[in-house]
Amino acid sequence: MSMFSKFTAFLHQAAEVTSQVLAPQVSKHEDFEAHWRAITDIMSIDNDADVTINSTGVGTRLNEMMDILCREEEERNPRDPGTMGPCMEFVLRHKILDTLYTMGKSDYPSGMSHQVLVFFTVTLGRIERPILHHVSIHQPILKQVDNCGLKLSKKLSADEVQFIQTLCVRLQRDCKLADFFIKEEGSKKQFVIADALLRLVHSEDNVVVMKAYECLLTCVSLQHTTITEALAAGQLPVHLASQLQYHVQLIPTSTHIAVVLDCQAGWGIDYATRRHTVDHSPATHGLWHVEAFLSWLDFCEQIVGVSQEILANVVCFTIHEMLLSVSLLHRLIKPSEESILVSTAVLAKSVQTLNCRKLLEEFVVFILRDRCDPRAKSDSPLLVDILISRIDHNNHEICQVTLQLFDVLLSSPLSCVLQELFLSHWSPVVTQPTCNSTLTCIMANTSPTNSNSIASSTTYTDSTPVTAHTSPSKTPSTLTFISEENLSPVKKELEEQMKEYLSLLPESLLSCEQVSGSLGLEQYLFEAHQQVAHCRATSASLSASTQDSTSSSESPSFPQSPAHPLAEGPFLTALLNKLECLLDQPYEANLLLTSVLSRLACFSHPMIDWLYSTHSKHRARNVYSILIKLSSELQANAERSPGLVLNIVEARRRLSGLATSDLLSMPHNDLLEGAIVLEELTKELSSIFYAKATTALLMLPPPDL
Repeated sequence: MSMFSKFTAFLHQAAEVTSQVLAPQVSKHEDFEAHWRAITDIMSIDNDADVTINSTGVGTRLNEMMDILCREEEERNPRDPGTMGPCMEFVLRHKILDTLYTMGKSDYPSGMSHQVLVFFTVTLGRIERPILHHVSIHQPILKQVDNCGLKLSKKLSADEVQFIQTLCVRLQRDCKLADFFIKEEGSKKQFVIADALLRLVHSEDNVVVMKAYECLLTCVSLQHTTITEALAAGQLPVHLASQLQYHVQLIPTSTHIAVVLDCQAGWGIDYATRRHTVDHSPATHGLWHVEAFLSWLDFCEQIVGVSQEILANVVCFTIHEMLLSVSLLHRLIKPSEESILVSTAVLAKSVQTLNCRKLLEEFVVFILRDRCDPRAKSDSPLLVDILISRIDHNNHEICQVTLQLFDVLLSSPLSCVLQELFLSHWSPVVTQPTCNSTLTCIMANTSPTNSNSIASSTTYTDSTPVTAHTSPSKTPSTLTFISEENLSPVKKELEEQMKEYLSLLPESLLSCEQVSGSLGLEQYLFEAHQQVAHCRATSASLSASTQDSTSSSESPSFPQSPAHPLAEGPFLTALLNKLECLLDQPYEANLLLTSVLSRLACFSHPMIDWLYSTHSKHRARNVYSILIKLSSELQANAERSPGLVLNIVEARRRLSGLATSDLLSMPHNDLLEGAIVLEELTKELSSIFYAKATTALLMLPPPDL
């Protein structure tokens, strides 16, 4: 600033101070106008290029103006919310925001951009009266939004994102005001606030980035059709998918699968802090990148959850195309075992983490129905076929992580999982229903309003298997209780069915009671009731879909003898083959295998009932027949090795974290631990059957999931 300019500014400030001391008390309106005129006078002076806003006094005067506007707002008449005060009317009449925008855009004097953004933010945040519909307000604010994120100055970006955040809060209260921030170029509409935020997310300041994404979340939640269409056609879906793609590609293939499967992360994690506290040891190698991916997945899920259908569909489709069909698929089908391990673990963790049904469907459809390569021939194997083949992989870790994936798939609320994996290979024989089972007869005689629930639980006897007829148009809406006179035979049949599984192993080979003092059935029963209740909604939809292929007077039935075995399908074949090797496999693989089999047993469907049936006529090769063979094999081993039973007890003590005897040698750990898994599986399955049957007795409608 030249000496003359400094002297002029000094005289001007001195004159203002003198006038304030000598002049009589003025109103807020007059004071407001005086500050504005002083600002325009100061800005009209030809100053040097390096002059700052503090040396001119403009910042102080703008702060005074903001204070006056806020005091005027506080003193407004609550009975007349739409009336403007004289100061705000002065702002509108003289287009003060337009002038301030011009000053801020040029950032002259230096620091003016910051001061203007603060003024805009305070005006939007503190003035409750409706002001955005005035053209002299929304036009300069639109220009200011359009200017945000262009320079990405660290200090300025913080002001810009705070300004936009305040504007988004205003739009949340009245989404019709968003019309003022939609621009049209050609035939294409743009929501300028979202465009500015997508620029600000590239800031070097993590706080700015987080605030920008939170503002985007607010934008997509606006119930405004034009905005939704603009966002769907804009860069937001591609940006979200590309971030997921970027972070999944950063996960090292050397990351241990336990790091992926045990990781707990959600949106908002402090990456700047976490980056310096992980990845310094082999046990946590790759953890930061897994957290980053899961955090982004959580944010995308929130976006899909709050947005309207058109935008949600585009986001899901884009994630499917960019993340699943490109990045993850490439890793899943690579010959590298490390790549297979990590990518399968990431897929399993994603399915386990997702709660949004629409986004979860994309992952499930990708696993079960997509072809490995869109350019491949129509007879190329499905991804699910490749995954099923890995259930019996030579690498035990690949086997385990694949079983983990199918376990979380079966725990999802989507009926297509069971249909694609299991039921699609069932070719039912159509027969007339008969009532030879006590439980089935009672269910068949209940109210037709509960037909879907009735079909979800079926019991087989030594005669023809029976499925109660259902109608897909009926929905369970009332509680139907079985009469007291029929309850006793039902309980008897139930007890016999449970006894078959509980008596698979002789008491001499049972180790749980010897170690813990009890059979441990209580916990299994509690968990079984929870899992069965969770599966009932899916079972109801499966019952309805099954009946679509049959006439109203016919119901599907299974082959009545081993001479006509049920088509197992690749998934069931893989599970049963794996079960046959239970006594020769690592403990961890057996735990996951039995978890899948137990979860499968929780569903109510005739084919599943057949799979676990204890009746010899319908056994062929099913779970029960294999467990009988395993029991016989274990008994034969016990006869050959008299010390086997003691070693099984000691193995259980070791697995329970208890001290073991040093006097006993414990060879064949797979056999010992397999015997323990076999014992626990019989108890778990019997508890599930009890839970399914007792739930069916009450005919409870499926819970809301």
